[in-house]
Amino acid sequence: MAELKERMSYPEFQKWQAFYAHEPLGEKRLDRAVALIVKMMTAQAGKDIEFDKLLPQYWHDPRQEENYPTPEELAAKAKAIFGAIRNNAT
Repeated sequence: MAELKERMSYPEFQKWQAFYAHEPLGEKRLDRAVALIVKMMTAQAGKDIEFDKLLPQYWHDPRQEENYPTPEELAAKAKAIFGAIRNNAT
């Protein structure tokens, strides 16, 4: 702790605390790990997905895209997915 006090001012420490509260450092690494697992699983299934497409776009709002689905379209997709899961479970 003494070394930290020598190398970093309290105001800088407060800025890092605020940054970490907004965007924890470890989560990005976890996102990359999960994306890598998904990429490997999809590659085994014969699909090639760009690694960057599997990572969350923290500062990008997808609702600004032209092809963003409407709430009704999302609901229809969810019903189709859960219906298929329910049908396969029986």
